[in-house]
Amino acid sequence: MARTRDRTRGRSGGGRTGKWLVSVFVFVLVAGLVACANEGPDDEPAPTGGPYDASAELRPDLLELEPDEVRPGATIRMHYPEETPRGVGYVLEEEVEGTWQLRYFLTAAEHSGASPSWSNVRGGNGPVWPDVGVTGPGPNWIQIPHRAEPGTYRVCTANAGDEFCARLQLID
Repeated sequence: MARTRDRTRGRSGGGRTGKWLVSVFVFVLVAGLVACANEGPDDEPAPTGGPYDASAELRPDLLELEPDEVRPGATIRMHYPEETPRGVGYVLEEEVEGTWQLRYFLTAAEHSGASPSWSNVRGGNGPVWPDVGVTGPGPNWIQIPHRAEPGTYRVCTANAGDEFCARLQLID
């Protein structure tokens, strides 16, 4: 009588554990791909739908951009002649056929050693900015997204209470 060797002896669950792990891995991978597909890449054009805050006004007496004509990807200094209180949240809106269209969310840096950041507008979900109150003349810094198209824009405060803006020209 020939003896056969039991290859699963001493192993918990035999080959079933490996199949279970592969199933979990595939599920997590598919769920991640679906989530990414719903988010869209950062270089995808931002949806249109009007301004972030329709009551925000161009107020050069409250916000000055230096320089106010830049190429996409530039870092801009912001000055506040009236030392107006503000947060660190800003929006970049493009002028399209006489109306402002929200394109990007911006987070300002409060000092030159910090890094400003930006994110694309996706699916109507707003950003989460830290609840930080900033005062004084500045400067604060923002970065213009490298994917922004040339045109006429405005930079507006987005978590200051009464929002105010300054005009910006993006060039090739």
